Amino acid sequence: RTDGLELKHWQKKGVQWEDYPFARFNKKLELLEYSEEEYEKLLSSEDWTRDDTDKLIVSSSSARATRDALS
Repeated sequence: RTDGLELKHWQKKGVQWEDYPFARFNKKLELLEYSEEEYEKLLSSEDWTRDDTDKLIVSSSSARATRDALS
């Protein structure tokens, strides 16, 4: 994390893990990026704003990372 947040949780005393069991959830997201030209040509809609599109891209990337971690 880049914000310095440190989370802790309880665990059974004496248990040793080869890998931290929740490490699979520590994912860095690669967000899709598109230019203004690509947006106008491929994504723009009268019923959908640029802000809506950006939110959708972020939420779908996050959901994909979670799905991949669970599989």
